[in-house]
Amino acid sequence: MQDRVEVVAAAVGDENGQVDLYVDSANGMARAGTPNPLLPGAVAIRTPVVTLDAFRAERSASPAWIVMDIEGWEIAALRGARTLLADTRIAVELHPSAWAWSGHNRADLEQLLDEWRLTPLPLAGQHDVLGQHGQAVLEPAASV
Repeated sequence: MQDRVEVVAAAVGDENGQVDLYVDSANGMARAGTPNPLLPGAVAIRTPVVTLDAFRAERSASPAWIVMDIEGWEIAALRGARTLLADTRIAVELHPSAWAWSGHNRADLEQLLDEWRLTPLPLAGQHDVLGQHGQAVLEPAASV
């Protein structure tokens, strides 16, 4: 399994650059760009940001699946994955209550899904997959 997993010291986003990642030890609720109010002891770590498309091109990688849980930064990550979404399945944990701090909203995600002809299917029993926290898989929209 070790030859199939690589830890990369970078965040994913909608453009290459850098961001302050606010972390509190090993707590999984770190945030990029602004501290999570639930982590009053968080400290900023300057972190490289890469788009998934750039990472894929650099590595000549063609993953079959990507699974992401990035605490509200998922819309930025998806924006940086335009070519990747053409042939890669993505399972994503959606955090609608956290989108405001990242500068995103439901309409942003709806626009992306419409543009890329993707349908979000709930994996955690959500009745409103884009309005409730939970996991979803982004499936190609059915042809009419």
